[in-house]
Amino acid sequence: MKPITYLKLSLDILMVLVFALLFNTRVFSGLPFHEIAGLVLGGVFLIHLALNEKWVKQMTAKVLNSEISLKTKIRYLVDVLLLLSMIFIVVSGIMISKTILVGVLKASNNHMFQSLHIVVSYIALLLIGIHLGLSWSWVKNTTKRLFRITQERTVFGKLGIAAVALMLGFGSYTIYSQTNLSKVSVVQSTVNENQVSADRSGFQGVPPNGERDGSGYGGRRNEGRQKSGSGANVFSVLITYLGVISVFSALTVYGLKLQSKKNSGIDAA
Repeated sequence: MKPITYLKLSLDILMVLVFALLFNTRVFSGLPFHEIAGLVLGGVFLIHLALNEKWVKQMTAKVLNSEISLKTKIRYLVDVLLLLSMIFIVVSGIMISKTILVGVLKASNNHMFQSLHIVVSYIALLLIGIHLGLSWSWVKNTTKRLFRITQERTVFGKLGIAAVALMLGFGSYTIYSQTNLSKVSVVQSTVNENQVSADRSGFQGVPPNGERDGSGYGGRRNEGRQKSGSGANVFSVLITYLGVISVFSALTVYGLKLQSKKNSGIDAA
């Protein structure tokens, strides 16, 4: 396998893991890690685009061509939306920064950008799942070549199925528990006393008592606790949000399979 393929797969895995961790600002050092990792993620995403520059240029020039498959066009659209989402997440994160880049880009309405930061982050989470689903054949084949997995190694296959099932379970539960939009939160505290606790949700924003100082991220009263972090379970955060990604990825993969079977049936007729 070519070194560039190793690099692409490694960057993809890194981006997904880091993005999942950003949904809870209590991991590692708290807000400092959240903001630094967010900036690093933005840089890695640009490297990812540069490595796929040839495909991006070709698709941009031919995306409206009737010879291009619908799947490829959808993937291109998803990638464009994901790029725009990542740009907004990074820029809005800088605008509401509380530790690293305070005042570099000051938000005119801190609360509004804080709310948009979370909404777009959840949209990006969905788009990442769809992107992985659309690229699943490449991911699966590359992983098999990397670990030299053959059809005879049924143990690895069963372990993979078990891991996917576990993540799908966690992801489905997370989606179900946050179906109510009032449960969507931004940094470490809830919008009001009726919302989910900080232990259950990542991006959270206002102290449980509802007080604010207009500075974002839950105000100064919450800032000290955010900076120091409070030892959030990294494994739990990863499983939860990787599970959400896996749900949308699985839905995309099986949607493509159903569409393929439907087209095969039409052709046979």
